[in-house]
Amino acid sequence: MRSGYAYAQGANMHGASPERHFARENLRAWFWAFLLPVAALGGAWPSKGLSLLLLLLYTVLFTRVYLRTRRRVGSALDAAAYAFACVISKFAEFVGLLKFYRTQLRGNPLQLIEHR
Repeated sequence: MRSGYAYAQGANMHGASPERHFARENLRAWFWAFLLPVAALGGAWPSKGLSLLLLLLYTVLFTRVYLRTRRRVGSALDAAAYAFACVISKFAEFVGLLKFYRTQLRGNPLQLIEHR
């Protein structure tokens, strides 16, 4: 959640600059944690369940991260654990984005999210 909050805050502050600070990270969180599941689940009834095949894209993401990590780490188990954590982290990042936007909409002062 911390990284999602930071991505949203960074994009809010510096996203309009030519570097587009954290804009890509924001888009990835929106895609993987919101748009893809909504499209897959929302289209399930009209497509007679075919849209659920979109959820296989999580397997593609996992495989991509796994292969990239496996080359560096060497251990299959470590690479798989890391890839799984990367896929799951998209949802936590999205929650962080939503927390930031809720804070902005309410006009509350920005807060720092810390580990406990």
